[in-house]
Amino acid sequence: MQYDPYILRTLYLNILEKDFIENNGISNRNIPKETPNFMGYVFTYMIWNFWLKYNNTTRIEGFKKMVENTFMTQKDLEDLYLINSRVSKIWESFKTIVKKWRWKRAKIYNTEDLYMNDIREGQKNSITILKNNTKYVFGLKELIGNFNRQLSNSCNMFVEPLPCKNPYTNECFNKSDLYNIYFAIKESTFLMPKLIHDYFLSDFCLSKFMNENENIIHENYVENYTNNITNDILINIIKEMLTEHKINCIKIHKDFPKSLLRDKMTPYLKLYFINKLSKNKWKKAESYIKLHKMLHELANYSPAFGRKKYISTKLKNNMKTYLNFYYDDKMPKINDISLSEFMKNHLELNMRDTNNILIHYDIIINQIRGSFVNRQLISSRYETNNETNNEEDNSLNISDSDSDSDSGSNESDFEEA
Repeated sequence: MQYDPYILRTLYLNILEKDFIENNGISNRNIPKETPNFMGYVFTYMIWNFWLKYNNTTRIEGFKKMVENTFMTQKDLEDLYLINSRVSKIWESFKTIVKKWRWKRAKIYNTEDLYMNDIREGQKNSITILKNNTKYVFGLKELIGNFNRQLSNSCNMFVEPLPCKNPYTNECFNKSDLYNIYFAIKESTFLMPKLIHDYFLSDFCLSKFMNENENIIHENYVENYTNNITNDILINIIKEMLTEHKINCIKIHKDFPKSLLRDKMTPYLKLYFINKLSKNKWKKAESYIKLHKMLHELANYSPAFGRKKYISTKLKNNMKTYLNFYYDDKMPKINDISLSEFMKNHLELNMRDTNNILIHYDIIINQIRGSFVNRQLISSRYETNNETNNEEDNSLNISDSDSDSDSGSNESDFEEA
């Protein structure tokens, strides 16, 4: 219910006048001047009338300014608090009545969700939001996906979360709507996403949310980027990944099913993108070590992965030979942790793993870049050797010319003698 200054002013002044008449035993509306506290009543009446009529403030702000008035006595302040509590009770009752009336008369905007599935008001895992006398019925699943996309938005890898909007009208949700959606998700069968929970802890303030959760937002963006990347770009990235880790035996055929390739290579791609895009050095190192190990296990287990193979079959009592083909998609099982280690890793914190990962990461990076570094060193040494040789040659030429000039001078002196 929107703020209406006329209704609010009428409520305050009527209650003030009614209380004054009842407390002083006056039977009519004409208040005699001999009545006790008459001047206080007139002063209070005028102040309330002035503030509520000529000040464009909310009810709470107007009441705060009234209380801060230095001309008010302690008795007047007590009366003001009492009147304000009674007005608040009446005002909230009006708001409840208006809300119920608007809710019953509002029309429903949609009977299908964004996935074209039937949805109705009051359905499980759904929420209905009233906006501009229109009911919007949302499935919590689509709202969770929409919120995650908006909150993890990044522009050129720079974190820039966007306000959550109504997908039907592209209008931003009110803060009250955000609270209702959060508690609806919490009471549903869905797990609360970390981004939405952190947004709630930030009081739904975008600036505070970004400053306190920049790394989490970036990691969520990397995960969404991995899941939504196109198939054409996916193949090129897989080839770059195999080349970088020196996996030369695996050749992906051009006709290999792209959907199957995405399913098979998703665990590898997630580690690859974490290593390339993460801002956490430890995560970059850990993902690189795991990816390097997994790719070499894949190369040893299935060196012909991704290739197109042919099988010739010959039926009985038939001279013809049929040629069939298939794609090699065999992959090893990905187990990050053994059962025995899983049953004991809650007892102690192994700090050696972190140090070993960082050390091995530097070693592998140096090995991969070693050939390039060696070439640079060899070329630089070759250039320095050439420069020293040239300098020695120049010095020899200079010394030869000096000796020649000395010999010539001696000869001339001899001839003169």
